[in-house]
Amino acid sequence: MIQGMATHIAHQAAVQAHYAAVHAAMAMMGRNVALLFEADTFLMKLSPDFLSLFSVDCTADGLVIPKGGKHIRAQRPRDAEEIIPGLLRALANVKYVSERRNRKGEIEYGAIGELRPGRLLFVLVKFVPARRAASGKDEAWVPTSYIVDAKEVRRLLRRGQLRPLIPASGG
Repeated sequence: MIQGMATHIAHQAAVQAHYAAVHAAMAMMGRNVALLFEADTFLMKLSPDFLSLFSVDCTADGLVIPKGGKHIRAQRPRDAEEIIPGLLRALANVKYVSERRNRKGEIEYGAIGELRPGRLLFVLVKFVPARRAASGKDEAWVPTSYIVDAKEVRRLLRRGQLRPLIPASGG
């Protein structure tokens, strides 16, 4: 448990540093880079600490948003302007992780992180092995993301579909 906490803290520190650099660059530009074009958009460098949050063996070096978040904008138009720029912040503040099998029997991974106090974001993370990837190398993608409320988190915890990263406090 102590090793897990240390890994989580190291991951948070690394992602926070990256987030600060990206946030500063975006502030200089005055707009969200992901909304400027519909190309696959680099979100963050993958670290061993981040990968250790999931039970996955992956050599991908970066996490990418397909087509600059086009799916997120199409499926969640009201929340997209909060979700897309908030992805990195949520991934820097991961509170829960999930692992489940989809309809095809493939394992899907997810993380729930805090956008800001009281506002949680579920981020689906798809790891594609080299043998199935168009590039011929391992890839990691964020195909979708959406806002979740505390009630949904409690429901997923009760069903055993989420694993908390930090032990819940008595409050």
